[in-house]
Amino acid sequence: MKYESSEPQLLLTPGHALFLTGGQPTIRLPHGELIAVNLGTLGLNTQDYHSTSAAGSDTVVLEKLLRMPAFGQAMAQRGFAGYKSGTSWSAQRRRIGLGGSGQIADGLAALLKRAGCELVRVVDPKEAQALDVSALCWCSDDVAPQLWLDQEHLLIGAGIAWLRVSVEGALAYLEPLAFGPLAVDHRAVRSRRLAASAHPDAQLSLWHGDGISEPYLMSAAAGGLVADLLFNDLRDWATSRPGETVEASQRLRVVDLRELISQDHPILVIPPAQRRDR
Repeated sequence: MKYESSEPQLLLTPGHALFLTGGQPTIRLPHGELIAVNLGTLGLNTQDYHSTSAAGSDTVVLEKLLRMPAFGQAMAQRGFAGYKSGTSWSAQRRRIGLGGSGQIADGLAALLKRAGCELVRVVDPKEAQALDVSALCWCSDDVAPQLWLDQEHLLIGAGIAWLRVSVEGALAYLEPLAFGPLAVDHRAVRSRRLAASAHPDAQLSLWHGDGISEPYLMSAAAGGLVADLLFNDLRDWATSRPGETVEASQRLRVVDLRELISQDHPILVIPPAQRRDR
């Protein structure tokens, strides 16, 4: 498996397929729709394509087609493909810290190892900087622990990407991947959830964790789904280019562990106000 690519590479968006039908390119969308590509409308010289199509197997032809600027730009503009700086983790972002235990943490650990990442188990977030990890993902099979609030400002200040998930009843809360000057951290998520809650005092008491509760018995499928979603968020961050927006940094994702359904809640990032001299 390759981990580096010196030039930005055009990759199909997940769920899409590109293949040839009678020598002409066809796209299958994630929901099953098939679209025949009219090369003429893309401004692509059909003569160039036909000379390419005689060069080898369907796979070779399609790879060369994706490298043609007019075709690649058209694919990217329609959301069928996108440019990535590498096919997987860059060397600078391959050392990942993992905190917590349980089904979700174990599932994520297996996915990260399979992707070739260097996995480091972390007991306390304040250890992350000394362990030289580029990101820390903390998996809690229960409510969010207090240590998230105590240490997260140190992580973000040190340039460590901060991803976390907690479970309340049969709902898993995948919080935004926090990094950079406009990071949405756990404290910000708590504030937004309290503001939206019909019973903020009760919600705050629940988070303090002084009551009696029985953890939800999570199925293997539910734990695997949450782990896979976390893995995708980390991969999007790890393969992004400098200044590129990472979707996971701008939304709270809630997963119903019974129905295996996720719902995204966009979070508006508000830059700090600038003082105006009078």
